[in-house]
Amino acid sequence: MPKSKKHNEKKSERIKIFYEGVEEKDVKLLVNHTRITVQNLNIPVQIEDAEKLWSENLKDEIFERLARIRVFKWNEFEIQNFVSPVEIQFERRKAEEKIKSFGIVYEGFLLQGIFLSAISGRIDEKRDFPVVITDRQIATFGDDGRFHLRVAVLGLPSIVSKSGLFSAPAKPKEYHIAKFISEDVALVKGYSIKERVERKFYSLGRPYVILAYLWLKEGVGFCENPICFFSDSHTIEELFTSKSGKIKLCDFHSRAILPSYKRKKLF
Repeated sequence: MPKSKKHNEKKSERIKIFYEGVEEKDVKLLVNHTRITVQNLNIPVQIEDAEKLWSENLKDEIFERLARIRVFKWNEFEIQNFVSPVEIQFERRKAEEKIKSFGIVYEGFLLQGIFLSAISGRIDEKRDFPVVITDRQIATFGDDGRFHLRVAVLGLPSIVSKSGLFSAPAKPKEYHIAKFISEDVALVKGYSIKERVERKFYSLGRPYVILAYLWLKEGVGFCENPICFFSDSHTIEELFTSKSGKIKLCDFHSRAILPSYKRKKLF
């Protein structure tokens, strides 16, 4: 009986998903495929239906904060001391889904704090593991003294960037060869890769959503093994190899989430 009670307590834990700037149909597909994946991996967590991130009647203060954390200098961590009314209005219109934000990059950890204030009062701190799916490009400052684009930033809440699935990993050799030939050729090649990534968003985004739970619950983060489902994919090839098709787990992640009878090493 105690074992059953413990299992029920775990099942009550939820990954609660919020979204902004991403099509509802794409988010629903991601939610449904993630549900199937956690069931197959025997991870005792529920996946909640997604909610829109921004509520109505938001104050300009939150949009000013968003404008301040834009990344302008890739080799310097700097918060903007002054932002114009135009930039604040831009952020408001984006939250209202009236415009898209192409090419703008936001500091990932500071964005977490803003998103947390947006979902305050909408999560149960004892059972919810919040994730925000966004089209914003996010970056964090590395040990090498420069910003790096990221697919996800884990924490409270975790952020998963749909745009980051294309922009963060290194592009294949053909793309860089195309750039030497012609910018137009590279543009076509890049568009083709982006289309392929966006078509598979429901599959490629799953491990990042699940890691939002594993990171806060067990301290389990990204894997260095490029073919593990939970790898921090550095190239587009690694992204597709590890996150679409049959799920492969390294020994560490296998031991962390699977019962012994279901474990299977990569090598």
